[in-house]
Amino acid sequence: MIMGFDLESGIAGLDSASLVLLNNPTICSAFNNRFGLSDLAMRSAMIAIPHRWANASLLLSRFGNSVYRETTASISIGKLLFGRINVGTALSFYDLTIKDYGSDNTLGMTLSWHYDWNSTLVWGGSLHNINVPKISAYNEPLPQIITTGIIFKPLDIARAQIEWEQDTEYSGRMKFGMTYKPLTNIIVVIGRASNPDQLTFGLQLSLKGLAVEYAAASHPNLALSQWFGIGFSFHY
Repeated sequence: MIMGFDLESGIAGLDSASLVLLNNPTICSAFNNRFGLSDLAMRSAMIAIPHRWANASLLLSRFGNSVYRETTASISIGKLLFGRINVGTALSFYDLTIKDYGSDNTLGMTLSWHYDWNSTLVWGGSLHNINVPKISAYNEPLPQIITTGIIFKPLDIARAQIEWEQDTEYSGRMKFGMTYKPLTNIIVVIGRASNPDQLTFGLQLSLKGLAVEYAAASHPNLALSQWFGIGFSFHY
């Protein structure tokens, strides 16, 4: 499912706390082409399994080309606590390979949460790579990103979301998005983000457990980035 204006959190990229929302075993895959450059393409696949104790997923992704390649494998667990708090954790194995320079790998841990203040307000956030993982012979730190945001759900068919994203090495970003569900099997998402200024759009079509997604994001100086995804939930 499209989780909002953040187009990287589609059916093949749910944060671990969002796993609590899954009711059926699900498989999905996604492809994105950033700025229209094939060398910046990313492919990913995920399988998620619900369980009475907690929901779990395995996510595999690959970014780059034959010269520079990043591969990630993540195991995530999401659980509902006290009837209103979704918490999740993800353990990720990162592998970096550069032609003629070899490869290196490391482990990272991410925490995420969603707290239902009431029936219309949800507070969520995440701490990405909280263990400060480093990679390569130069001990380069991987990105540490902190996010926090509020979701407003006045209607079953519409919601709005505002989020602050802070990379510990760079200036923060403000994101705003709106989700509208005109029909049972159609979801439309629009959004805007700062630093750099971007407009985003997403569309999901679903039918009998099958979901197909398309999303796009503009850039003030570069070409359009596009995401494509497909997933299937097994209903018993």
